Amino acid sequence: MSVKGASAETAMEEQENIVRTDLMEDRFDAYVIAPLNPAEIAELLKTTDRPVIALDTPIDSDQVSAFCGTDNHQASGAGAREAVKMARERGWKELRAINIAGVEGDRVSELRAQGYRESIEAECGTFLAEETVYAESSPKTAAAAMRDIIQRHPEGIALIVCNNDDMATAALAECLKVPAYRETVVLGFDGIGSACERLLQNSNYENYVTVAQNPYEMGYMAVEAAVNALNRRAIRQSSNIVDGRTFIDSGYNVITRKNAYGRMEMLQKFWK
Repeated sequence: MSVKGASAETAMEEQENIVRTDLMEDRFDAYVIAPLNPAEIAELLKTTDRPVIALDTPIDSDQVSAFCGTDNHQASGAGAREAVKMARERGWKELRAINIAGVEGDRVSELRAQGYRESIEAECGTFLAEETVYAESSPKTAAAAMRDIIQRHPEGIALIVCNNDDMATAALAECLKVPAYRETVVLGFDGIGSACERLLQNSNYENYVTVAQNPYEMGYMAVEAAVNALNRRAIRQSSNIVDGRTFIDSGYNVITRKNAYGRMEMLQKFWK
């Protein structure tokens, strides 16, 4: 097994060159691909007859046997419901939300934003879609975006919903500098170790929520599916279909300070 990756989430051309080279050399029996630009990867896959499993992000290609990952729409919706509940507990009457998104046009970012919006609006909140900021998954860019939001809304915003934890923790750090944003609830995604550590150790993270993916299961199940496809065995799948493809659901959990310890215990087992 060979593991390869681009240098950044925005390094689409770099990833495409990696995939193109591997397909041309035809050294591998199967591919598990987490696409940065699904449309371009789908074009490249027209040159192979090897089994392909899409990881984390769907690829619209007949060559793809299955998509393995998180149901981002459902997971983000669950996270938003918890964030709304927390905002109400912290005294917010007007539930307005602004999204600090990932890369514009990215399918995963769009699905997460859709889940956030639908759940917030279902709870009688207002999702300020026209103020969405694309921070390209960069904490530095997310921090700058949060400073701009604070300038535009000095009165405070109840909810800041982000595409990942790195951006969300950077946004929260900016919120904590401004009294009107001390009670703002910040929602992240991924459930990474550093975010969980802060939830446990920093009292300022009482108003932080994250939606944890299960990357170990995602990776394991994707490779298992590739091997099953090679051996002409059935690929395990969930009951639903995502973007017209067989979906292998690796699950999710909504994490707050109350259950962050269990998440950290699980992550530490993987790190060992």
